Amino acid sequence: MGKFNLRFLPPLLLLALAQAPAQGAPFRFKSNVPLKNWSRSIGGELFFPKGKGPFPAVIFLHPCAGITSAVHRSMNAHARFLTRNGFAVLALDSFSARSLGGGKACSRPLSTSATILILHDAFNAKAALARSAKIDGNNIFVAGQSLGAGAALKAATKSQSLHESAFRAVAAWYPNCLPLAYTHELKSPLLVLGASEDDWTPPGYCLRAKSDITGADFEVIIAPGALHGFDQPFKRHRYKGHTLGYDAAATAAGRKAMVEFFKAHLAK
Repeated sequence: MGKFNLRFLPPLLLLALAQAPAQGAPFRFKSNVPLKNWSRSIGGELFFPKGKGPFPAVIFLHPCAGITSAVHRSMNAHARFLTRNGFAVLALDSFSARSLGGGKACSRPLSTSATILILHDAFNAKAALARSAKIDGNNIFVAGQSLGAGAALKAATKSQSLHESAFRAVAAWYPNCLPLAYTHELKSPLLVLGASEDDWTPPGYCLRAKSDITGADFEVIIAPGALHGFDQPFKRHRYKGHTLGYDAAATAAGRKAMVEFFKAHLAK
């Protein structure tokens, strides 16, 4: 049988292969949260690189709409890239077990409570992953999109950290950076990946916080011309009064920056 050569595949088939979902294993744990009646057994998809491990791990947190088709595909794409770079990935689903999907958590006051839920879920997931022999418990990172990015950002701050053991580093994709105006110290290194044309969570607060934040590395990268949700593969559209749209170049640059940031902060 001849050697398989990607160069001879049609362009549309190459694109389909590139977007094909990665194969993750189900992962479940009990997440105890301070909000009344919201503690649940939750889970997600756990992806591993090739090899025996133990591997550094990234917990990926979804936006306010929950695990939509576009979010699922973007998380799978992030997972493929991260696993190729030696990281295990937990694509966490905070909403399905709580019936909070479908955009219910995209408006206040529920968005505020949902951020707290996701924040506690992230720390509980960290503790659950650290018990696995295939995970390097000293090198667990967190990343998130939009509302999930807001929870990740809170996890990076000393004032908001809920546990003694902090995340090794944090990557926040187009977060609301307003909370950074009320804190001046980080517990974990923080990378913000913003979008210059974001009309939902404009990056201005992220940029202004640069001169005030101490305690750990803090980097802000703004993708020129990009919209909110720029790493999610959907056409430009309006959602909840805001304009969203995919940007392949900004996504690729953001993934590269995220991996480089995480690798730079691996515990030796």
